[in-house]
Amino acid sequence: MAITMEDIIESNRVKAEAWNDYKESLKDKFTSEQLEKIKDAFYTAAQGYIFRRKEH
Repeated sequence: MAITMEDIIESNRVKAEAWNDYKESLKDKFTSEQLEKIKDAFYTAAQGYIFRRKEH
């Protein structure tokens, strides 16, 4: 299955949503500086992966 530009755009949206949900669960436990480092680690680990929404 070939990856299209639409797949990449949707993947970026899903990654951003996943990060925002994750950040919300962590915001009371870490400083903003720590959250920024965690965000960097999240996006570094996510590089090269296509995120898709789960189909129910």
